[in-house]
Amino acid sequence: MPFPTEQSIAKKVDYGTPQDLFDYFHRMFDFNLDAAAHSDNHKTDRYLGPGGVTEDALHHDCQWNRLGNRIWLNFPYLRGTQDLWLDKAYQASRHSDTVVAVLCFMRISTAWWRRWTPLADTIFELTPRVRFQGAAHTAQVPNVVILYTPWSEGPPARRPVNWKETP
Repeated sequence: MPFPTEQSIAKKVDYGTPQDLFDYFHRMFDFNLDAAAHSDNHKTDRYLGPGGVTEDALHHDCQWNRLGNRIWLNFPYLRGTQDLWLDKAYQASRHSDTVVAVLCFMRISTAWWRRWTPLADTIFELTPRVRFQGAAHTAQVPNVVILYTPWSEGPPARRPVNWKETP
């Protein structure tokens, strides 16, 4: 198979965020929590996942905003969990000064996309395509960063960004 697809990525759930992609958004938002990582791919000192503050960020009853107020999320691409991750991200952003940036596939025909993106502040449409850490090739489908803020009620601004350039 020449390119990873959403289905093939789901077989490996720990593809890390490319450092230069994280750095692009970190310069804008100064993240202090990586909400879905492990000891080999976390992007901030404080992170949720194996080896981090909690082993399971999705199912552990923790409020992300109590651990950080500038949150980066590159969640595992397991079919059927997108709603759960995006709900947790959106709920964390409802607190006074919490910003959550979510890296995910752009799947405009899915129910989770139609449910959660209208509530975002901004959708950053990424070019070039993302090659995740540990992946042999770039992703076959486009990626976006969905930004949730306390003041976001939609509709979101859509902003194309070339993350290989300095913001």
